[in-house]
Amino acid sequence: MDENYDFIIPVPLHPLKEKERGFNQSLLIAELIKEELQVPIVTEGIIRTKYTKTQTKLSRKEREENVKNAFNIKSVKRFIGKKLLIVDDVYTTGSTVRSLAKCFPKEVSRIDVLTLAIARL
Repeated sequence: MDENYDFIIPVPLHPLKEKERGFNQSLLIAELIKEELQVPIVTEGIIRTKYTKTQTKLSRKEREENVKNAFNIKSVKRFIGKKLLIVDDVYTTGSTVRSLAKCFPKEVSRIDVLTLAIARL
């Protein structure tokens, strides 16, 4: 893992989902990584705008559609030339992290993904 990231980006939950759950599991993982790498976590301005149903029982195509246009990033200019580490709890098809990564400007230097678990369909 590249330890020279500029920002750690936990996958955001929709505000209603976070209220239901009481926590954001990706943020909890990101906080542990922050301790190790000494890299700041950015959550401000990275928003899940679409309340999505759980991905667990969806097909690959349904997952892609479920998270399509689910995220919005304000002040994208702050990420130009930066190396980002997106953190998600589970990687199955990559739909969620791809949807989020598409929101960053093309001029981002690098985007890597770190997950806690990998699941298979």
